[in-house]
Amino acid sequence: MSKKKKILLLVFLSVAVLIALPPFLAPVVHGQSSPESALRASIYQEGHPYQSFFARISENEYVDAELGQLYDVKWFDFNSPTGDTSSVCYAPKQDDTYMIQCGTGP
Repeated sequence: MSKKKKILLLVFLSVAVLIALPPFLAPVVHGQSSPESALRASIYQEGHPYQSFFARISENEYVDAELGQLYDVKWFDFNSPTGDTSSVCYAPKQDDTYMIQCGTGP
């Protein structure tokens, strides 16, 4: 096998591994270590392993007295008619577990 074919094979295998790993790594990477990680775990549990890695999560300025910090979450949902899923979520911590509560906003 020529050197060029070996390099192309190595590149192809590397890309294939990078595409295949997110569904297997998501449960390990996303957990209860932070609110953002818990939000990503929630997206994964809804059946969207790839989107759990690519979702954009940012803190909103609003902080609720009961629920705490509000987060803006944007990710692409293939099951949604519009595709874009913009939602607002709270992640209050109860008994060392973040309880994710999401909606589309007021």
